[in-house]
Amino acid sequence: MALQTTYLDDMPVAYAGMVANTELADIISRTVEDAALPFGKAVTQGTGDKSVHPTTTGDASTLGVSVLSNATENSTVNGYPQGDTAAILIKGVIWVTADGAVAAGDDVTVTVATGAYGTKAAGAGVLAVPNARWETSAADGALAQLRLK
Repeated sequence: MALQTTYLDDMPVAYAGMVANTELADIISRTVEDAALPFGKAVTQGTGDKSVHPTTTGDASTLGVSVLSNATENSTVNGYPQGDTAAILIKGVIWVTADGAVAAGDDVTVTVATGAYGTKAAGAGVLAVPNARWETSAADGALAQLRLK
């Protein structure tokens, strides 16, 4: 049996998909329809009732953000497997990995091919996320708080 011999000096501030605070949030449960769903990524309504899939090319809107969970029966540590029940934040504040530099108060967009949130100009392959704002600023690839209203 392997023993852990090294430890971090400081715990990470957060992880992608982690609810950011204790204010009221709306989190719904949906079945992951057709592909593994990473934590902290955009999700879209699936074709079945109460189902979702990772936002991908061709999607015209998003439903919310996948919430980090320890309760999932997954073979990976970073998402929900196909067929699992996923927690989806539709209102509240959540940590996500910024796709490009973001600033507090900026409008939010999502790149449909990756499900990643940023502030890119809406257009082909990039959707504006209505009623969303950045709560905190971050560099490209860093964690930031995203507010969905």
